[in-house]
Amino acid sequence: SPLLASKARRRFERARAMWRSCACQCSAHSDKEDLIVCPGSPCSPQTLAGSPLDSERGGQGGGDLGAEELLADFSHAPPLHKVAAVGPAGELAPVVAAGFKADAIPVGVDLDIDVSNLPVEETTALSHLVAKLGPERLASTRQVLVAGEPLGWCLLRFLRFARLRVDDAVGLLDADVAWRAKVKPGQLADMACSEITGCEAEALQRWLPTWHQGFDKTGRPVHVAQWGRNRISKLLAKTTVAKLLDMHVHLAEKNQRLCGQQSQALGREVRGCVTIVDCSNWEFATALSSSMLSWAIGMADIDRKHYPERLHKMYIVHAPKCCHFFWKLVKPTLPEEQRRQVDIICDWDEWLAIARDLIDADQLPPEYGGTGVSRCSEGIR
Repeated sequence: SPLLASKARRRFERARAMWRSCACQCSAHSDKEDLIVCPGSPCSPQTLAGSPLDSERGGQGGGDLGAEELLADFSHAPPLHKVAAVGPAGELAPVVAAGFKADAIPVGVDLDIDVSNLPVEETTALSHLVAKLGPERLASTRQVLVAGEPLGWCLLRFLRFARLRVDDAVGLLDADVAWRAKVKPGQLADMACSEITGCEAEALQRWLPTWHQGFDKTGRPVHVAQWGRNRISKLLAKTTVAKLLDMHVHLAEKNQRLCGQQSQALGREVRGCVTIVDCSNWEFATALSSSMLSWAIGMADIDRKHYPERLHKMYIVHAPKCCHFFWKLVKPTLPEEQRRQVDIICDWDEWLAIARDLIDADQLPPEYGGTGVSRCSEGIR
């Protein structure tokens, strides 16, 4: 009836005023078209539900227009038609309300991917990220892409690692572009490890054997790192921790190239690798070494800042007690995302079951539960 319609309009105007008034605490501005809404704010769906705006009781009259219908009405009322929610940790999340859709990618920006199948919150965050970066910074990021990785997938890797916090992702991308201009990881990837470290290839192969073994059932690269044979003191007689970290950049960049090649070959995104870390024969003295700790933390820092989501999973096998001790030292320095990527497997039968599900037998050598040929000799050179 006209009376109910009038009441609904008044409620809508009051709610819209509340929406604008809480814009600052919701990390947005009232003059912006895209408003970000926090669950704890007075205008969020969670707060609206059951509130006087929802029921209009207590002297304000009756009516049945609920929070979802009110929010659906908002979707037709500019400038508040583009809305996402921000979770308690700062991450974007979709508002569950009829009529709300993700922000569109800005016109004229080609991300080279189909965003139609992405979750709403990812599309919304991606559109905000593209807008914040602007044409120049997007062009700089595009210049450092590896072959086979579209710009959109690269942006999403950094966004996901930043839990869809756009400002954090912008900072990571800017820092990565600057780091690549300084360190030139592409050039390091083309160099021999012996040239990077100043160590003979035989010494690296003996004390730090690492190689690409094959691919898992989904097409991810599988690497083997026999860190149990690491004797950091012997290596540091010939090189430095900084040069060993440069060698890690060499390996990480080559893994990134493999992911790009697999993405091209399979016609879908291959984002990260599987790494098997063999800790057989690891000495307790090595675990206590400050140089070993610096090397491990340095590698994790490089991966976090410049190769987000390039590690799908790390399985540590043949782990002695000193490995658990070392993990306790390293673990507090890592964010939760990186901690979840590491599994320490103490039971060999447990590893064999994981390997059977994850990797075809011909892609693994017998010492790791497969029937293939070890490519150890093709590793570090």
